[in-house]
This record gives sequence, C-alpha cells and structure tokens, in this order.
Amino acid sequence: MKGIQYIRNMFLGLGILAILVASHTAFAKENEVKSRIDAVTVYESSALVERIAKITLSPGPNVIKVVGFPEKLDMDTLRVSLKNAPGARLLDTTISFDFSANQPSTDIENLKAQIKQLKEAMWKKNNEITVIQKKLRFVNKIIDSAGTSKEGIPSVSKMQNTLSFFSNTYSNVLERSRVAQVEMNILKEKLDKVKEQLDVRESVLNREQISLILNIVGTRKENANVVISYIMKEAKWEPVYNLTVNPDKSKAQLIYRASVEQNTGEDWNNVQLTLLTGKPRTLDKLPELTPWRIQP
Repeated sequence: MKGIQYIRNMFLGLGILAILVASHTAFAKENEVKSRIDAVTVYESSALVERIAKITLSPGPNVIKVVGFPEKLDMDTLRVSLKNAPGARLLDTTISFDFSANQPSTDIENLKAQIKQLKEAMWKKNNEITVIQKKLRFVNKIIDSAGTSKEGIPSVSKMQNTLSFFSNTYSNVLERSRVAQVEMNILKEKLDKVKEQLDVRESVLNREQISLILNIVGTRKENANVVISYIMKEAKWEPVYNLTVNPDKSKAQLIYRASVEQNTGEDWNNVQLTLLTGKPRTLDKLPELTPWRIQP
C-alpha cells in the first residue's frame, strides 16, 4: 500500500508541477528573436538547412519566438535543440503562422538605389554608344569621299592623308566602340544580378510568416543557442565537368565543379555549403529526449 501511495503522490506532484510550469509560461514575456542560416547540405533534390538563433535565458519560464522561417519548409522534418545551456530545458515547440506586412528593410532600399544607379549608367553608356556609331558613319563617309581629285583620280598627298586619318581616327573610334559595348554588357550583368537579389528580398514581404514558439525553463541568466534544422524541397545540385586538353604537352586537365540551384526564398550567401549525393535521412533519426529528473 505504501508503494501505491508513493506512486500516487509522485503523479500528483508531477501534475501540480506541470500546472505550475504551464501557468508561469502563460504569463512569461514573449521574446522575439531572429535566426541566421549557419550551414546548408544540398542533396540531389532537396537541402537540409541548419539555423542558429542566439537567445538570453532568465531563471524560470522563458517564451522565445523565433521568426523568419520560409513557408516552403517541410514541417515533418523540423528539429529543434538547445545548446550551450546545460541547466535549461526545452519543454515544447509550437508553430505559428502569421501574416505580417513587413516594412522594406535597409537592404532592399540599398538594392533599389543600386538599380537606379545602374540604369542611369546604362542610359549614359547607351548615349555614348550612339555618339560613337554616328562618328563611325561620319568617318566612313569621309573615307569614301576623300582622296579624289576633280578628275576622279586620287592624288598621292590626299591618299597619304586619308591613310593616316584611317589608321588613327578610325581605329580609335572602333576601339572605343568595342570598349563601350563591353562596358554596357557588364552593366547589364550587374543589373540582372541586383534585380535577382531584390526579387529574393521582396518575396518575403507581405506574405505568410512562419515562426517557432519555444517554451524553455532556465535555471539562471545565461546565453544559449537554439539550433533549428529542416528540409527544403526546391533545391538541388549537379556536377559540371570541364576538360582541357593541351596537345603540345600531351596533357589533359579535368576540372570538377558543381552547379547549385535553389528556389527556397532563402539567402544562402556566406553560408557553409556541403554537397552530398543520395537523400537526407533525417526522418530516420528520432529527436533526442532531454531527461527531466524530479526528486520525490
């Protein structure tokens, strides 16, 4: 009977503790933080993304809202763990769907300013090319009509002048035309790249936002890392080979590269990138349970 009574008291204590934790958590202040992408592992038809959110815990219940997750993430593959906080316990994680009209960030405004500057530079360069083309037509007209006398026979002196003009002026105009066209192509490439970056930034505005709400019990004031991983479907990579042969030295060089494509809505710049074949096996790995010991 004593054993049964002990078990009843233990479950009663657990129930009371759970109610106390839930009530304290309900009144705990919600702290909103952002995460950054730390590493991405790209497979043949998907990618495993790992994010890190830096948080500050206080003694007792903590409610942390990690915002800014892409809407295309696979919910079934979501994994959350708490690092660098040995005394803290992650009780549960819930997913929140919010529709928020985000204000354009400074990054977006800078990209728009870059686009404006590039368009102005392209407009000036196009005017320069137009002037050069007019000069070429004028020079051609002069060359066609120069160097002939009234009898229609070119004089030696005029032929020499024409040849000198042709070798100097005409060659310079041609070279300037070539350089201007190359500069125009560079400006076009830069404009396309900046527009692509702007599309990625603006794609996260005015749409459904996914957030994670974490209930954490801390033992003291300390800094910790929340590690979040998930699978994204619209990502892939494929090998690219470049074979260079030198017949004079009877040598060949094979360069092995990779082409990575993704349409996840995330920015993978300055991220540790790993390329693997096959498929991720995250679903086969059960989440690690953190023990929570209660003394009778």
